[in-house]
Amino acid sequence: MISVYKAIRYFSILTLGLVHSAADAKLSLYEMDLRALLNVKVKSVSKIEEPLTDSIIPVTLITQTMIRGSGARTLRDLLTTFVPGMTFVQDQNEVNVAMRGVFSSAQQKILILLEGHRLNSRLISAANPDHAIGLDKIKQIEVTRGPGSSVYGNVALTAVVNIVLIKANELDGIEVAVAAGNYGQKKLSINWGQTIAQDSEIFGWFYGYENVGEKVSISPENDYAIAPASEPVNSIIGGFFDKPALDIGVKFDYKNWSLMLNQRRAHYVEPFTSTGLTGEAFNYNDYQQLNGIGPGFQYTFSHLSLTHKTQVNPELMLENRLYFDKSDMESTFVINPSIQLFGQGQMYDKAIGLTSQLAWSKKWGSAVVGMQYDQVDVYDSGFPFGSGGVLTGDLYDDENPLVRPGKENVQSYYVIVKNYLSEQWLSNFGFRHDIKDRLTLEDQENTSPRLGLVYFADNDFQIKMSYSESFVDSPYWNRYGALPSFRGSENLAPEKLKSIQLTPSWQLLDGRLSYELNLFFNDLTDAVFRNNAAAADQPINTNAGKIESRGHEHQLIYRDKSWQLRLVAFFNKVTDFEDFAADEEYFYNIPNQTLNLIYDHQWSDTFHSSLALNYTGKQLSPINISLNGVPVVDTYPDSGVEFQQPNNWQSARTIANLNLTWQDLVAENTTIELNFYNLFDKNYLQGGTTLHPYQQEGRWIQAQVRFQF
Repeated sequence: MISVYKAIRYFSILTLGLVHSAADAKLSLYEMDLRALLNVKVKSVSKIEEPLTDSIIPVTLITQTMIRGSGARTLRDLLTTFVPGMTFVQDQNEVNVAMRGVFSSAQQKILILLEGHRLNSRLISAANPDHAIGLDKIKQIEVTRGPGSSVYGNVALTAVVNIVLIKANELDGIEVAVAAGNYGQKKLSINWGQTIAQDSEIFGWFYGYENVGEKVSISPENDYAIAPASEPVNSIIGGFFDKPALDIGVKFDYKNWSLMLNQRRAHYVEPFTSTGLTGEAFNYNDYQQLNGIGPGFQYTFSHLSLTHKTQVNPELMLENRLYFDKSDMESTFVINPSIQLFGQGQMYDKAIGLTSQLAWSKKWGSAVVGMQYDQVDVYDSGFPFGSGGVLTGDLYDDENPLVRPGKENVQSYYVIVKNYLSEQWLSNFGFRHDIKDRLTLEDQENTSPRLGLVYFADNDFQIKMSYSESFVDSPYWNRYGALPSFRGSENLAPEKLKSIQLTPSWQLLDGRLSYELNLFFNDLTDAVFRNNAAAADQPINTNAGKIESRGHEHQLIYRDKSWQLRLVAFFNKVTDFEDFAADEEYFYNIPNQTLNLIYDHQWSDTFHSSLALNYTGKQLSPINISLNGVPVVDTYPDSGVEFQQPNNWQSARTIANLNLTWQDLVAENTTIELNFYNLFDKNYLQGGTTLHPYQQEGRWIQAQVRFQF
C-alpha cells in the first residue's frame, strides 16, 4: 500500500506543475452528494425501474462520467476496474473475464444486455467484452453481482451487465470522437441524437476501431511447442485487425413503440495457437487469409428488437418485445505451426423470441409477471483447412458437420414481487421456471428462486440480505461441436449456482463518503470448464464436480470539492471443491485478492485527470503442456520455459492507467484526451483456459479529440 500512496503523491505533484492551482477550480463533477447516487434508477434487478436503494442484491453502477473519465478502451477494462470480483483471464482466441473465480473458454457465464436485449450468442453463449461493444454510446452500465437466472434465465450464471444508451434528447446533436495511438491504433466514433417530435426521438451510433497489435518475440527455448521454430517467432498481443471492429446501431422511439437495430463485429488475433497443442508461437503472415481474415476469432452479431408498452391504467403496464438475433462466427485456427497446418471454423445461427410481462405498481410495492419464448436455429457450419499456410480442402461436410445443425427452444415463466413491509423493511421474492427443449436427450427443466430483504435503518445506513440461484444450460457448441480441441459431450449437464449475500452500506461525512461491504458464499455444481489434461477419448469441455467459495467485496468512494478517491476491493477463498480447476484455497488463474484505487481530480474548469492503480494478488497458474492427456517433451529441457510446472505461481502485480482530459481548451465543445494504459510498462503474464500463462500488453498510448455539434 505504501507504493500506491507514493504513486498518487508523485502523480499529484507532476500534474500540479502542468495546470493552475485547484483552489480556483469549479466544483464540477464532485458537487453531488453521494447519497443522491442511491436514487439513480436501474432496471436490471427487477425488470422494472427502481432506485439503487431498493435493489435486493448488490449492483455496481458505472456512469458515463466514470467511463469517459477513466479512459477505458473496452468493456473488459471497465468491469475489471470498477466491479469487485471481476478479473481478467486469458483465453486462446477471445477476450474474457471471470466473476468471483468462475469462467470458461469464452465469456459464457455473464449475461450482457443492451437496453435489456441479450447480446450473448445462442450457439456458444458468449458475448465478449472487447471492441465490438463501443463505449461512447453508453449512458450507464448496471452490473448485478450474483446469480441472475431468477430474472433472466439462461447465461445469467454469475452476473448480469445491462448497458443503457444515451438518450437522444440528452445529446440533441452530433458527437464525433477521433483517436490514434501506438501499435497502429485508430478509432472513429459518431453519436447522433435528435428529437423528431414531442413523442418521438432517434439515437444512432457508429464505432470503429483497429490496431496492428503488439509484437512479442518468442525465442525457440521459450516456445511451448512440440517442434519449435529455429528462429524467434513474433506473437501478436492485443491485436484487432484485418477487418476493423464495429459497433453500429440505431434506436427509434415513437410514443409507446421502440425499435432497436445493432450490428457488432470484431476480429481478435489469437496470440498463440488455439487448436492442436494450444499455446504454440506462430508467425501470423505465414497463413493464407480466408474471408478477409487471418488467424483469430471473428464474429458478426446482429440484433433487432421491437418493443411496445401499453399503460393499461395508472398502476398497470403491459410490455411486449419481439426480437431477432443472428450470429456469424469465423475463426481461423493455427493447428500445427511446424507444418503450417490451419483451418477456419465457420458456424452460423439465428434466434427469434418474444417476451411479455405485466407490471403492477402499488403503494405497497410492485409485482411483475412475465413469460419468454426463445428459439435458436443452428443452420450451417464448415471447416476449410490447409497446410503449408495454403488452403487445400474442407475437413467437415454436410454428412460430418463441424457442429450438428438443429433447433432448440426455451419456454420461461417468471414472477417478481416487491413489498414494502414497513417504512424500514422491504422484501423481494421472485422465481423463474425454465423448460429447455434440447436437440437430443431429455429436456431440461428447473425453477430458479430469489429471496431477499432490505432493512433501512435511516437515510445513511441500510443492509441487504439475499439468497438466489442460477440454472444455465451448457452451450450448444459444447454439446454438439466436433472440433477435437474443443470437443464436448451432448450429455453435459446444466450449471447450477447458489449464492447467499449480505450487503450493508453506509453514507457518512454529510454524503462525502459512501461505503458498501458485500459478504458472499457461492456453491457451484456441474460448471462447464475446459479440461486441458483430457485424454483423446475424453471431452475437453466437461462438467466439473462442485466448488464452494466465500469472500467479501468493498466499494468505497470519498468525494471532496474537486477530487474523488474510489476503492474497489475483492477477497476470495475456495473452501471446498471436487473435480474442479482449483487447489487448496485458490481457483486456478484467479487471485484471492484484488484492489483498485481510482483517483480523479478536477484541477481546473478545463483539466481533469484519472489515475487507476489496479493491484492483482498472486495466482496459482499450473503449466501442463500435454496433448490428449500425454505430456509433451521439452526440446530445450535445460533452458527457457519448463513444460511441466504444476505449482507455478504468478507474482502479484500493480498496473497503472492514466487518463488526462482537457475540455474547451482549443475550442468550445471540444475535448482532448490522452490515455496511458499500463503507464509504467509492467511486464507480466496471465493464465486462464490456456495451457500456460500468456504475455500481456505493455504500455499503450492513445490520443483522442471529441467534438460536439
